Amino acid sequence: MFRSNVGAPDRIARLLLGMLLISLPLLTNFVLWTNPVLSGAAIVGGVVLKRPAPVLASSFALPANRKIDVPLVAGSAVFGIGWGIAGFCPGGAIPALGLGEPTPWLFVFSMIIGIVAATRARAAYRARAAATA
Repeated sequence: MFRSNVGAPDRIARLLLGMLLISLPLLTNFVLWTNPVLSGAAIVGGVVLKRPAPVLASSFALPANRKIDVPLVAGSAVFGIGWGIAGFCPGGAIPALGLGEPTPWLFVFSMIIGIVAATRARAAYRARAAATA
């Protein structure tokens, strides 16, 4: 009449593993085929970063700071929010200036103001950090 639940966690783990093994190739296939930019970036990143040096430089210019700090998180948030509100990729906004629409011009102008503000904020943050150290 009553069943034992002794093997239940093991069965659940096997079920989840089976679901993962079935869905992972499908998800990977979906991401790679529906997002060619991501696919291209993954392929180029995998090939290029395995080289000892870039073709036109003596070494790769990778950031030395691997710390996640307040300026990084704040800048990432502002970047993403601005991109989402404007609907323009910063790289694609420059060629979009040729469309004759006012929106890309407003976006690029705002992006330049943001770059100047971020540069000044970074300098102030570093000065404050140096003063407290």
